[in-house]
Amino acid sequence: MFTVCPQCRKSKMRVRYAKTSGNLFIACSGFPECKNTMNLPKGLSMLQMSKNICQKCFNRDKKEVYKFRLEFDKATVNEAMAAVLPEGGNTAGEFCVIPGCDAGYHTLEECTYSLGKKSKGKAG
Repeated sequence: MFTVCPQCRKSKMRVRYAKTSGNLFIACSGFPECKNTMNLPKGLSMLQMSKNICQKCFNRDKKEVYKFRLEFDKATVNEAMAAVLPEGGNTAGEFCVIPGCDAGYHTLEECTYSLGKKSKGKAG
């Protein structure tokens, strides 16, 4: 659990695996009452919750939202992605996944949107 659902404000958000597409996504644990979901970038080779709290979310909403460390296969990373990935030779970084919070994360989502269905990522 990295935060409370921003929609229902009572259940926890968790990383899930989509059986139909093979992609990782984030969903409210209060399903089916709450159907809030968030996409994760495709092409991940590693996904791990960080110990660091997003200060922007905390200052704005007074909520603890933990960041995620995302790592991509080098072959997946394009120039726009490399510009926002500061670690691992521009293949990894730590981001807030709350929509509208982290511009770098938004760039990663946009750049990987058209990748194939199956994500290589595994929750760590």
